[in-house]
Amino acid sequence: MIVASRIFESFIGLIICANLMCVGIAIQQDLDNQDSTAVNILDHVFLVIYVLELVLRFLADGRKCFNSPWVVFDMVLVCLGVSISWIIIPISEAVPGNNATGLAAAKKVLILRFLRMLRLARALRFFTGFQTLWRLVNGVLNSASQIMSTCFLLLVTIYVFSCLGAEIITGESISANWITSQDEKLRSAGSIVQDKFRSIPTIMLTLISFVNVDSVSSIYTPLIEARPVLLLYFLPLMLILSITLMNLVTALLVESAIESGKTDKEMKLAFLKKTVNKMAPSIREAFRSLDQNNNGILTRDEIQNKQEDLPPALLELLGPNSMMELFEMLDEDGSGEVHENEFTEGLLKTAVSDVPMETQQMIKLMRINRRKIDKCQDLLNEAFTLLSSKDLLRKTIIFHAQPDGNVSI
Repeated sequence: MIVASRIFESFIGLIICANLMCVGIAIQQDLDNQDSTAVNILDHVFLVIYVLELVLRFLADGRKCFNSPWVVFDMVLVCLGVSISWIIIPISEAVPGNNATGLAAAKKVLILRFLRMLRLARALRFFTGFQTLWRLVNGVLNSASQIMSTCFLLLVTIYVFSCLGAEIITGESISANWITSQDEKLRSAGSIVQDKFRSIPTIMLTLISFVNVDSVSSIYTPLIEARPVLLLYFLPLMLILSITLMNLVTALLVESAIESGKTDKEMKLAFLKKTVNKMAPSIREAFRSLDQNNNGILTRDEIQNKQEDLPPALLELLGPNSMMELFEMLDEDGSGEVHENEFTEGLLKTAVSDVPMETQQMIKLMRINRRKIDKCQDLLNEAFTLLSSKDLLRKTIIFHAQPDGNVSI
């Protein structure tokens, strides 16, 4: 399928990158009062490409494409661009009158095109060097609920401390008339209160700077010098809002982003496919080098002490396991022989599997024991049927326990 291929995603990524560069150039040209006609024409070309991309996705997947949030996200951006670039702006320019304000507002809405940068990160996920970038972007997107919870928690915390600040700082400043005091420290503190703590909304804006510790010493230092008891207000504020809360929130968001990136099945499948395609030919060559008699079958004697013939990349993935351990694991039926396809597929599954080698060997041993138990059960059933058919089980045998411990029949 073309739309799901790596080449198609890479091409769309390049188009998005070029489009964003053109948007930046157009904005700079507008600021410098330069002619941006050429860049605007390119913007229409990019929009046509985005429309064709959506058409291809609809033709390939039909209604299933709506199950992908990325397709829906791109469709919203395309519809926004079409409605503004091809409908609203041409109509506004054709209608006589002063429509400069409306055109400016419509062009500002087009800034949302920069959200396609997220799609660019998604297109780069197929490249090894950019997988970490995609994990972080995908993790941030999947952390929307945590981000909303964080904003709500910060808002509540800031509001509580704003109410306390209005009661403790603003109320005392007004009642004691700090601004007209003869004490220089009180006058300095009074000016800060008048500027930063005059109302609850103003206090909330002031406390936002405590979240990222943005030059807050110029706020709390004069107030504490004027009233040392205010240390009991600013110290918990710093500990809760600036240190504890923000560190916990940061740890939560980072953990969520990393875990979400690790569970990206699409990227993991693409990486495994790339690994398998890269390693399969070298594994087949290793099999042929191990197969001394060239009969397409490996035996224990042929594979013993031949670990150096495997590809280095495969040895790195498999870890410090001997060739005999690998052979025992690949020999599913216990026949002592491994065919080429069995050897190749088994090693590839082992290399890309998250299950440790020891666990795989235990699972294989359990399967072998189960087959043996099933075989023994079949033999017992056959023997029971044979004995029953010969009338040998009709005699009743009674065991009697004697006082001396012996058993008589």
